[in-house]
Amino acid sequence: MKQEYCPMCQTALGTSLTSCPCGWRALVAELEASLAIVRNDALEDAAKCCDDEADKCDDAVKWVGDRKYIANCKAAAYAVRDRAAAIRAMKG
Repeated sequence: MKQEYCPMCQTALGTSLTSCPCGWRALVAELEASLAIVRNDALEDAAKCCDDEADKCDDAVKWVGDRKYIANCKAAAYAVRDRAAAIRAMKG
């Protein structure tokens, strides 16, 4: 296994996230954790937008009588809900 060194202080790194005396590695781990939280929140917001659009399609079906329009709205609602599920699956 190749020895890794801290890019900031050039100290040999061990297996612990806090093994570097300058704390760079621990700082990177903290930053990655906070970025994951922000990413998950953004993905959930996008999925909620998809759910809202699907609800609008469902509402349109209730108010319009044309069969072709109703079929298109139902298909769109299904597709948008499918995309919301795919977005939520991306969350880590």
